[in-house]
Amino acid sequence: MPVNISAWRELPERFVTASLDTVPVKNGDLSGFLSGIVSRRFSSKKYAKTKGLFNFHSWRPYYEDPLLTYSLYGENILNTMQTEVFYQYNENDKTHSAGASLVYGGFFPYISAGTQYTFNREATAGSRLKQWDQLDNRVGVSIPLSWTKGKSFRQFNAGTNYFYRNDYNKGFYKDSFATVKFSYLHHFLSWSQQAERAPQHIFPRWGYNGQLNYRHAITNYESWQFLASGSIYAPGIIPSHSLVITGAFQETDTLSTLFANRLPYSRGYNAIYAARMWRTSVNYHFPIVYPDWGFGNILYLQRIRANAFYDFTKVYSRNKSITRDQRSVGGEIYIDTKWWNQYALTFGFRVGYLLDTDLVQPNRTIGWEFVLPVSILPR
Repeated sequence: MPVNISAWRELPERFVTASLDTVPVKNGDLSGFLSGIVSRRFSSKKYAKTKGLFNFHSWRPYYEDPLLTYSLYGENILNTMQTEVFYQYNENDKTHSAGASLVYGGFFPYISAGTQYTFNREATAGSRLKQWDQLDNRVGVSIPLSWTKGKSFRQFNAGTNYFYRNDYNKGFYKDSFATVKFSYLHHFLSWSQQAERAPQHIFPRWGYNGQLNYRHAITNYESWQFLASGSIYAPGIIPSHSLVITGAFQETDTLSTLFANRLPYSRGYNAIYAARMWRTSVNYHFPIVYPDWGFGNILYLQRIRANAFYDFTKVYSRNKSITRDQRSVGGEIYIDTKWWNQYALTFGFRVGYLLDTDLVQPNRTIGWEFVLPVSILPR
């Protein structure tokens, strides 16, 4: 409604010098003000739950020895569907794979599905080399829970996945091996608890986690694999130092080996796949310097840090009568960076001295490698 300036009245001076709370203001008649508002009606309908299900928003590398993964993540507006497209490299098998997965949280437990295609898998059968590509499809349910109390964070997850695997033989001996097609179940259980972490802490000052994984075939074959792993985080000599102790145990069926090796092997060695294997590792992480330097809004150098480690892996023969130790000591240098002030990426270099004979390359005594960007954040 337009203001009628002609209806304004000049006030006596005594009103002007008074408190502003008591200054009267007079305007024209406003009795018809609301009548000038137009009344409109809008139609309503249910919001489609399938709208924008695939809404990709970010990408991130993730490392859980021996698997290195680069993922593209998405989530819909209702926060009921999470999607992921990824590339994965297995350091033990030296294989590459690509795949996609989704989790629907509109129900409880959560429903998940995914597919993964692995390239150039190899296995020796007598004097012949079996080469194949592998397709894995899955569907499953999970129960993820989390608790926060004070400065403590706890997470629990349990579930089961159904997998269907199809192998595509190739190479010189492709016609010498039967085509592998079977289904299997993967059961998992995980628990973690950690204290709140300050920016200068490399790892949580106090914390621990553990995971149990069991895979077993249910059609065409009889095979199984059990893997247990865990970590303990403790403070070092000074507050910014971190002591990390990890352990893992893996055992697999000796009559039919269908599942890939997932045990993190001693650093510096060429990993082998044995019937029974276990590993323990002690790591001491500490910062070297904080550059606190950035280039525009593109790159930020947060910290340069080091890690001294000791690894011990024991491998067993098929009948468990012969064992071999695979011990190594060494150091790592890491550079913690942030790209575009948001994506945390870590680059590193590792050198390890082998205390025992490498079972693949017996003449090696020193192993070194570049460490690609990794992340310790949970998925």
